[in-house]
Amino acid sequence: MSNLDKLIEEVQGKNAPLSKESFGKTVDDLIQKNYFDDDKYSNVESSFEADLLKKLNITSDEEDQLVQLQKLSPFMDDEDSAKKFIPIALYNIRNRKVDYSSLSSADGGELDSSVVYFSESSDGTSQFVKENIEFAAQMYYVMVMGDELEVFNAADTLITKHLRSKMYSVDIRSKATLDAIRMYAFGERFENVNTGVTYQRTLEAERMMFYKQVFNMGDATNTTDIEANSDFGPLWDTLMIAVTDFIAKVEDSSYYENISRNNIYQAIEDLQYNLSNNCTGLAKISSNVINMELNFIMKKIFQDKDIREQIGKRDRTAFGVLKQILLDLNGERGMKMQNILALNNKAILGHMIITDIAKFSPAYIETGDNFGKFITNVQAYFLAQQTIEKQERDSNGNGYNGYMPGSMPNISDVRANLKKQVPTNDEWEF
Repeated sequence: MSNLDKLIEEVQGKNAPLSKESFGKTVDDLIQKNYFDDDKYSNVESSFEADLLKKLNITSDEEDQLVQLQKLSPFMDDEDSAKKFIPIALYNIRNRKVDYSSLSSADGGELDSSVVYFSESSDGTSQFVKENIEFAAQMYYVMVMGDELEVFNAADTLITKHLRSKMYSVDIRSKATLDAIRMYAFGERFENVNTGVTYQRTLEAERMMFYKQVFNMGDATNTTDIEANSDFGPLWDTLMIAVTDFIAKVEDSSYYENISRNNIYQAIEDLQYNLSNNCTGLAKISSNVINMELNFIMKKIFQDKDIREQIGKRDRTAFGVLKQILLDLNGERGMKMQNILALNNKAILGHMIITDIAKFSPAYIETGDNFGKFITNVQAYFLAQQTIEKQERDSNGNGYNGYMPGSMPNISDVRANLKKQVPTNDEWEF
């Protein structure tokens, strides 16, 4: 009689209640007894003739394998079948080195509800490239300084107006400065202030194209060959909102350790992948070149002693030169002056925030006061941007109106979303 026949017979003999729960338990117990209980199959020796059994000397390991095989094999459903196949199985164990101990049931045994997480990386490591994000931080700095604060425009204005017009009567005596201006104005080149290697000047249209690719910012007109990073703005705003929300909760509670930082961490990770995937190739190379040109202008031209004294006047610094040139330039354009301090702070803080994003990991952000500094930088960025926006609102169309379309974020919108005021504390200690 087969195991199945025995099972049916025993089910019928049990007279089990026909309710789903009771009947199901009875059948499960009988299936376990007839198919899976080790005791049912433990007498392996009965499959061999007595004389042969003495010669075989079956080990305990071999017996365990044969029991496992009987439990799972459809060919050993009764004693007669077992007597036919058990000797063959023993031969396979000893001569063909077959191991039946690892056999599993046809249905996979117990159901496994676990899953395996698959990442884009074959080794499961992060896919963002830290270097790409660091170049994105550099590009953000040169974008705000060079084209929103208009350092590049100011350099051209110095050359085309202040050094040509008798009205300014600027006289430069330094040969090094004259050579630098000649290279920049007539050779369309500049040099790396550290190595002396020269490069072709960047074009505004090219810079705007790369700003659009990495940040979806800038006044790029020909974007047919690039794909704007349209996700960056919303992701950046999400980070700003998460930090602002955290600050508001800290203000309302003395137990800041219990306030979740998960929204901030998630926003940072999203920006890591976004910037890593968009600041690549020529964008990364151009960031380095644009930065070298910015340094050349500020150090080799605006820092010249004669230019500082004759153009900077009372503020004899490179920034004093920049401020005076922009005053003259905006006067011609009928615009009020940009807030140089606020824009400079925006450039520096934006660079610091994105640099921290490049370095981010739970271990890094929780080390020392890294998290507190990050929150402080974001708060200061908010205040700088708030100052810039206020000037735009107060200008009534005649002042600085945002040279860089798409400047981020809109602080008023962020505040409206949270219905909270941005704190004005100087430092956060967490």
